[in-house]
Amino acid sequence: MKNEILILDKESGRKIAEEYFAKICGFEKNKRISEKRIKKSMDLLQDIDEKLNIKVLVSEYEGGCINKDELSLDDVTFKCDIFSKIQSEDVKKVYIYLMTVGEMDIEDAPMSKKIYYDIWQTSYLDMGRDLLKEYIMEKQETQNIYVSESVAPGFFGIPGSDIEKFFEILDASKIDMKIIDKGAMLPHKSYAGLTIVTSKPVNIPKRDCEHCEARGKNCMYCRGEN
Repeated sequence: MKNEILILDKESGRKIAEEYFAKICGFEKNKRISEKRIKKSMDLLQDIDEKLNIKVLVSEYEGGCINKDELSLDDVTFKCDIFSKIQSEDVKKVYIYLMTVGEMDIEDAPMSKKIYYDIWQTSYLDMGRDLLKEYIMEKQETQNIYVSESVAPGFFGIPGSDIEKFFEILDASKIDMKIIDKGAMLPHKSYAGLTIVTSKPVNIPKRDCEHCEARGKNCMYCRGEN
């Protein structure tokens, strides 16, 4: 399977997206936010719902592509300490993908709405990763496998510049994506990632500072540039 296009069903994932939206907005923790305000922000989804078009471009690779701290696909190599935690013989499949919610013209919207539109798009990208993981699990021929969370540039010490490697491997034009100066992707609300299927559990930490293992290699915050 190379450069396969998936159109994710946003209707079936709506509840998941709503949960991400509420979490990002802090609705679960802030008891002082009125129910009216919460409902209004949730209703703003209707303004952009028709424009949301969640597409994924994904390629599948057989195991054996990890050696120590390197993962190589089509002669393109990603280097990360986290790969050294995975035994090469345990790797069954590797999936590399690009995902986008599509282009959305919201520049003329009021700032109060624009912020929530942006959060909704992020929430649907997060939902898309969950649905993609389910898709990958369903494709496996045996149930005795483990599907990792996404590994991506900007996390775990993988340089942000490695985003260009995804565009070397995948034909991004198939889902109307491209890369521009300094590794920025278009459409802006897009994502790139790697998912690893193994025969044994792999302890990939969460994508946050508390669990980060980059050790100052990647993020401006841990390099003291904030």
